[in-house]
Amino acid sequence: MGCKCTRDEVSPLKGAQKTTRIRPQRARKDSFGGEDTRIDEIVPNQKNPITNRTKDEEREEKLTNLINMALAADNRALNLFHRDLGDHGVEILSHYSISRLEQLELCSNEISDAGILILSMVTAWPNLASLELRFNNIGSKGAAALARNNSWTKLALLDLSGNNIGDEGATALSKKDSWVHLNSLLLGSNSIGSEGATALGQNNSWVHLTTLCLSKNKIGDRGAAGLGMNNAWENLTTLVLYDCAIGTEGAIELSKNETWKNLRELRLGENPIGAEGAIGLSKNEGWSKLRTLDLSNSHIDEEEKLKLRNRWQNLELVS
Repeated sequence: MGCKCTRDEVSPLKGAQKTTRIRPQRARKDSFGGEDTRIDEIVPNQKNPITNRTKDEEREEKLTNLINMALAADNRALNLFHRDLGDHGVEILSHYSISRLEQLELCSNEISDAGILILSMVTAWPNLASLELRFNNIGSKGAAALARNNSWTKLALLDLSGNNIGDEGATALSKKDSWVHLNSLLLGSNSIGSEGATALGQNNSWVHLTTLCLSKNKIGDRGAAGLGMNNAWENLTTLVLYDCAIGTEGAIELSKNETWKNLRELRLGENPIGAEGAIGLSKNEGWSKLRTLDLSNSHIDEEEKLKLRNRWQNLELVS
């Protein structure tokens, strides 16, 4: 069955102009045998003699067809993974009114802050629950733009892994209090430091959050301590802090959290927490449901491993 969604007339990105082709400067022989280095004239974006379309028009048609095909396949879960959309493709997509859209995957599409600004202004997707934007070129301005969208009130999953939102972007997201249904926030590899992690820990609106991933962000001991002070995420089950430059002090401060009573999986691999950090974790009294603890390459010995296993029965300890 074909897609019933309609699309408004697509306009080019604001400020964008039709491209022109400048022929390279090349040497010629003048009438006296010397070199004539005149530059050829600027040739406008010419039409393909076969298709009778300019390159810009051909690309727009290609992108439109890609979107139409994806919508025809499923207009609830739109998969546009690695389709070379760029910001212009996002603009084309933004003109579609897709009231049934629940899941949108735009990973690996070279989307920048400019494209996210356009995306964030969409109000025609009221049922959007999952937005995947992994491995694009999104910075702090893009994250802040997403946080300004007030239409996606059903958003449950936001994946920004592999971008560059930094502390500023993480702080902007942390202040978003209308995402009351958010249950998964994936921010791995985003140049987030202690300031951004602390800001996230101060959020008290995401009461349904079950999964938080901050892997490969150098949040350090201060960032871990800031997260540990959170007192709102009572439903948190999975916390991934792999390779986050967390040391002994950070592990001890994190272990002081008593709110995450449903925590089942804690991944702290590739962090030099050492023996004292492991002992600190074993003293936590609130994580009674913990079943998986990843401390691979965390500088702990067999004595500390035994203490951890004694603290949590049936614990899967990765070390």
